[in-house]
Amino acid sequence: MKIIRGGFEVTSQQAAVVDHVLGHHCTVVSAGAGSGKTYTTVATVLELIDRGHASAEDFALITFTRKAASELRQRIRDGLRRRFDESRQDARGRLHAQMERLGGDYVGTIHGFCTARLRRYGY
Repeated sequence: MKIIRGGFEVTSQQAAVVDHVLGHHCTVVSAGAGSGKTYTTVATVLELIDRGHASAEDFALITFTRKAASELRQRIRDGLRRRFDESRQDARGRLHAQMERLGGDYVGTIHGFCTARLRRYGY
């Protein structure tokens, strides 16, 4: 039986992560290279948006490298675009708004996140 979260087919372990995030808004995921962290994160973000639990600008997604952050942002953008292209006309306005809001989130490195906070709130 296929398990779907955020429009993606996921493993039972990945579904458990997505389901955990639905009830625990601050979640840390730590796993080795190639384990599916980015895939699971994208599925989680899209599931939260689909269910109306979050908007695209509500996320702070922190990675260790700029390359990983760029890939994560692009995959979320691609997932929203795919949903938009496959959606019925009545859902397109909401999805278009989510694509526009995507720039209001934070997807980047821990160093960039801390620097931005210090610039804004540091005295």
